[in-house]
Amino acid sequence: MDQIIKSLQDHWQQNRTQDLEKFALQPRPAGARIETDYKYVAHGDNEQTLNLYFPESAMPKKLPTIIDIHGGGWMYGDRNLNNNYCLYLASLGYAVMAMSYRLFPKVGIKSMVQDIFSSLHWLEDYRSDEFDLSKVLLTGDSAGGHLAALVMEIQSNEKLQQIYGVKPVNFSFSLVAITCGVVEPDQLKSVKDSLMAQAKDVYHQLFIKEGNIPFNFSEVISDGTKMPEVMVIGGGQDRFISQTELLIKLLKDHNYRFTANLIEFDEGPHLGHVFNVSNWEWPESIRVNQKMIEQFIKE
Repeated sequence: MDQIIKSLQDHWQQNRTQDLEKFALQPRPAGARIETDYKYVAHGDNEQTLNLYFPESAMPKKLPTIIDIHGGGWMYGDRNLNNNYCLYLASLGYAVMAMSYRLFPKVGIKSMVQDIFSSLHWLEDYRSDEFDLSKVLLTGDSAGGHLAALVMEIQSNEKLQQIYGVKPVNFSFSLVAITCGVVEPDQLKSVKDSLMAQAKDVYHQLFIKEGNIPFNFSEVISDGTKMPEVMVIGGGQDRFISQTELLIKLLKDHNYRFTANLIEFDEGPHLGHVFNVSNWEWPESIRVNQKMIEQFIKE
């Protein structure tokens, strides 16, 4: 198990190096500013911090809220991973929050969810004068999409709140957008990623490190008629497309209101996993993200 964890950590370190090189060459969105390094847990870990993003131009007292949960296989990433994506969303006229959270193998899924809820409570307690919490888009990509799905369910389920040791926030989500979400970690063996497939059993042990709690979306999903609208974002070139297909089936089977915002396989091999987040500037990304914003405005 230790050797597989080491291999996973090496894999994600390589991803980090590649991401830093890519972001150094990527255009920075104009028209937005960032406030960084807020601690949402007093005396907490370095990972328990968040960023806030706002339009640069003069703005009304409150702006509609977007909350972004980064991906990274539950082992990599922080509040800065999706900086350009969050700046882009803020430039459209939104107040955006992105948090870091503690990762495998340091903690299990329970602590990750607790960190995310702590960041939501911080936003509610300290910045509700700028963030309009009557209009909230919750979004996440890859592992962050899984976490967004969990947070959506836990927020409306008292039993799950007890299992995860969290208190719900006093606002609801207008729309939950899940980009290339890896929502069924126990089904990683079917994914076209050899290392992730090999590590499926190790991932399972990491998820339940803090107790044998439900973590697959299929284990926590509820009656969709009482839940927020969901947007599923993905594409045929995504190596995790089987996870997107599982998510759509689960939403259908449980009567969720949802929209599939998908890129076809033949639109280009560059449109792979979380393309619209990691490459915000591509025309296809702008098209997909604009559909997300349009749906958010409707809700």
